[in-house]
Amino acid sequence: MKTLIKSVLVLGLLTLTFLPAADASNGPNVVVVGTKGPVNLPVYGDAQSAYRIPSSIGWAENARLDFDFFLAITQSDFENTQNNYTSTGTSPGGSLGVIFTPGRPDRDAPDEEWADYTPAGKWTLHIGEFVGLAGGGGESDVRSTEFPETKGVGTGITFLTTAFTVAYTPTEWISFGASFHLVYASLDIKTLAGGNDTTLDGSPQIAGVPLPGNPTYGDFLNLFASGGDSDPTTFLETNLTSWQFTGNFSVSFRPSESFGFAIAYQPRTYALPFEGDAEVDAGRTFSSALDGLANPIQQLFLGTLPNGGNNSFNSDYKIKVTKLRIPRQIRASFALWAIPKLLLAFEVYWVEWARAFRNINVELTRGTNSDLNFVTGSNSITTVIKQRYSNRFGFSLHSAFAVTDDVTLRFGANYSKSPLNVDRQGNGPSAGFVELFFTGGFGYKITRDLEFNFLAEIGVPKEVESDASNETLTGKNGRYVSGQYFLHFGLSYQF
Repeated sequence: MKTLIKSVLVLGLLTLTFLPAADASNGPNVVVVGTKGPVNLPVYGDAQSAYRIPSSIGWAENARLDFDFFLAITQSDFENTQNNYTSTGTSPGGSLGVIFTPGRPDRDAPDEEWADYTPAGKWTLHIGEFVGLAGGGGESDVRSTEFPETKGVGTGITFLTTAFTVAYTPTEWISFGASFHLVYASLDIKTLAGGNDTTLDGSPQIAGVPLPGNPTYGDFLNLFASGGDSDPTTFLETNLTSWQFTGNFSVSFRPSESFGFAIAYQPRTYALPFEGDAEVDAGRTFSSALDGLANPIQQLFLGTLPNGGNNSFNSDYKIKVTKLRIPRQIRASFALWAIPKLLLAFEVYWVEWARAFRNINVELTRGTNSDLNFVTGSNSITTVIKQRYSNRFGFSLHSAFAVTDDVTLRFGANYSKSPLNVDRQGNGPSAGFVELFFTGGFGYKITRDLEFNFLAEIGVPKEVESDASNETLTGKNGRYVSGQYFLHFGLSYQF
């Protein structure tokens, strides 16, 4: 029996080895959102791999178009002393890339012409668009000490990247690639803000006469503080946009037909400020500060304001946010065709989250509420949001097996420790704590030129807990659970 089993295994391996080579095992490999895998092929890359390893397309023999439509499904659970809820959302997205191959023979050229073809001295061009980074989620009704009735908060950020790529192969075994990335970024925020960074430099006056000692409102009332015994109370809603620029540089090596490797570097984006309009509601801020005071003191405070608080404490501002960028990335990728039908690939990458998301500067200008301007001493407010992300390494594995000339199966995994700081998350949910993904899918050649691809990414749910150092009161000792899932539907067309 053992001899029979051994014979079957040996026969199976020999059969796989001598099966004719199939193009299907080379890709395409649909791109995913953000910085994570799957592995970006270092050689024979498609229009998706070109986004992160531009030199990978240097050996392309045919022009091609690669399209990926995906659904991002997120789930975020949050539980603390006042909250226990689940936030879910589904967002569509996609990527599109085209490779141009000047100097190659026509696809239907005679075999003799292709026999004389060499990739040495060839240029390869690429243009495409993909989601370079995305995060956040839908609006969630969060309950805190200052808003026991709940308040809808949520943040969404998207960096949509257009890439222009060129690759050159001076010899048959090396390719250099460079790309220019033009990034359109959008940021939507509904959040509770507050903190000791907001100074209240206005000076209370009664009938134009300063109070004795000329105290500031910061001395008079600690309005905007969100210390250990309270939560933020000022509600901020805004939509902002920014243009950013970066590039990607790589070199790929193909020492043999069955093995290749590459290294790639992408600097942080050069970013113009995020700008837009903001609405600030500080009504709860003032009511929380005044509720604990005797009525005569409340009336004294309101009497110092130009409009006596009669026009509420809502204000419109122009808002500018800086130091929020796509992080620097370094990648090393390896691919081995163990047999003509089996591709094995590995990638390790480093992402510099700390400097890209360290301290986010927020500047509010041209405030329209005279009472609020009087309290702050200006129609402008400047503050710093300290995210304290961490730099992280990531690892990706990928395999593709051509079952037939028309059908390819793909499997892989990706791991990268979450860069998020749980004690800076506050009370809001986040799907960003997921660290381990498994991928699986297939490709099917509908015709010689057209291929359909499907890929599913399953993120293993991740649970984290904040301790007593959380910067918000009801965020202390909170429990967060994150889940992410992606469904990709792709088409590849060679022409």
